[in-house]
Amino acid sequence: MSGPIKRKRSPVGRNGNEEFIHMTGVSSDHNIYKSEPKKSLCGRIMSLLFSFIKVIIFVGTVGALLTMLVAVRKEKAILETELQRLEADAGQVEAKFSTYEADIRHLNSVKEELTLNLEQMKEDLENKQGEIDSAINERETLANQNSAAQERINELIKEKSQMEEAKNTQISQFQTDFNNFKARDNELSTALQNERNTISQLTADLQASRASEQQLRVVAEGAADAQAVSNENAQLKGQVAQLTQQVNDHVASVNAKHQQIVNLENERNMIAVERNTLSEQLQAKDGQLKQLQQSVANLEAEKQNLLQRIPAN
Repeated sequence: MSGPIKRKRSPVGRNGNEEFIHMTGVSSDHNIYKSEPKKSLCGRIMSLLFSFIKVIIFVGTVGALLTMLVAVRKEKAILETELQRLEADAGQVEAKFSTYEADIRHLNSVKEELTLNLEQMKEDLENKQGEIDSAINERETLANQNSAAQERINELIKEKSQMEEAKNTQISQFQTDFNNFKARDNELSTALQNERNTISQLTADLQASRASEQQLRVVAEGAADAQAVSNENAQLKGQVAQLTQQVNDHVASVNAKHQQIVNLENERNMIAVERNTLSEQLQAKDGQLKQLQQSVANLEAEKQNLLQRIPAN
């Protein structure tokens, strides 16, 4: 939009007379067409020239004013069009403003709802955090229990290994002792059989000696030389006593060997009882180990359940 129109000042105005007189030396109030005898031709020409100039200036001024008027009218039309457009835009803006107000009210209601939801989410998050902390504490407790159970299992496995090693050692020792006992039993059985054979032989010899003694007694009764019979009888009695002593010694040796056999049998029974006791202890330890392994499996399953209940974050 252009600014205010500046009009060119005509040399003839409020001070036009002074300016005209200064330029021409003739007052503007003076009629240049009035015949005066004192004016020269040159003065008249200058007066006409200045009048023509004034007319040209006036016409130019009027033309400029008309041009400016047309421009102002065009600009007014443009401004009116722009004003109508602005009024239409103002209507649209008003409609948009109403829409914006409705949207703002909707957004405020949504904001309030979101605020309530946020508070509820915060409360749920705090509760969930409490559950997570509780689950973490429970998981740490289970981890500690699992670690203690694992240590106990390792101790039991070590103890089982030691017991199995001791069991194997005792079984090996028992097998060695049993083999030695078998060999000793065989030796004693052989010796006992030999002693029985010896006793049988001595018994047979004793019976033969008694038969000889009886025969000698019979012969002594019919013999005349009683002294010879008595001497022979004394010799036979000495032989019988010697054989009797040998038989008693063999019987004592057999009894001693039989006692050794009984002792070895008792020792074998004690070893068998000890082996059964060790087997029962090993079975009990195996049962405890299986129970602990089951407990560890249960703890592991419970830990997995807790881990599944805990959120990823």
